[in-house]
Amino acid sequence: MKGPLPDGVAEELADIFAVSHARAPVVDQEDGELWIDDLESYAEQNNAAFLDAPDLFPPERTHMLSAEANAMLSWIRPLLS
Repeated sequence: MKGPLPDGVAEELADIFAVSHARAPVVDQEDGELWIDDLESYAEQNNAAFLDAPDLFPPERTHMLSAEANAMLSWIRPLLS
């Protein structure tokens, strides 16, 4: 689907996210750090898997995605800690 979202879809998604965030358990700082470490591990695993399939994922794009993921994780870590 290309183009703008149909009427009401953005509001429905916002409501879904708000409910899921309200229901999500609060974690202590130590658990939060482990969760962030897991995100870094997922990014590394994805990078390795994408590089193993250059016919599906062009290596130059994979390197760009990996760099962006690492930059975002570095940016978000202090916010989640």
